[in-house]
Amino acid sequence: MSVSLQEQISTLFSCLAMGLGVGLLYDLLRLVRLTLPRRTLQEILDLLFWLGAVSYTHLTLPTNSL
Repeated sequence: MSVSLQEQISTLFSCLAMGLGVGLLYDLLRLVRLTLPRRTLQEILDLLFWLGAVSYTHLTLPTNSL
């Protein structure tokens, strides 16, 4: 049971695209966080973002990968 090179390259680009998307989303979220008045709200927003990002990547990547 071997994995073809095409599948490996597809998985690599999928991971790169997902990482780029999550990074861009976090940068856009930073603009919102800077307008929030309290540090506690910023931390809660960060926590919600990372919970969503980790859930998305860990639920999506295994279904699209090898």
